Amino acid sequence: IESIKGFAFADASFRGKVKTLQNKESILQAESEGSVKLSNIELKLKNTPDVYEINQGLFKLQGNNFIAENFSGTAGDTKIELNGTLQNFLPYLLLSDQHLHIIASLQSPNLDLEKVFFTTNMQLSILITRS
Repeated sequence: IESIKGFAFADASFRGKVKTLQNKESILQAESEGSVKLSNIELKLKNTPDVYEINQGLFKLQGNNFIAENFSGTAGDTKIELNGTLQNFLPYLLLSDQHLHIIASLQSPNLDLEKVFFTTNMQLSILITRS
């Protein structure tokens, strides 16, 4: 990160023993919750020409799920609005045999994935399903 400015309000809790988060059972049983409300964030990353902006967004951790509500921002010229849930988020981050389930609504008049994901070198694979 080269620079960051804006407002963040956070409240979080974790119930479990951090030192026992080495095994699958303890990770799946750990309880966590919290939220971070962001507004007027400007983020500049090293070696990138663009400034990333978060106009607003509420991010919650509920159990093992990560929830984004009323997110709006820009990545370069790409405007984004997002609401959604990453189900099984913590086990996915901490265990190699877990799957991440994404349920989300993303709106953008001009989506540029290279800008959104910070790099032109990233290989991105997306499976989209409708229910």
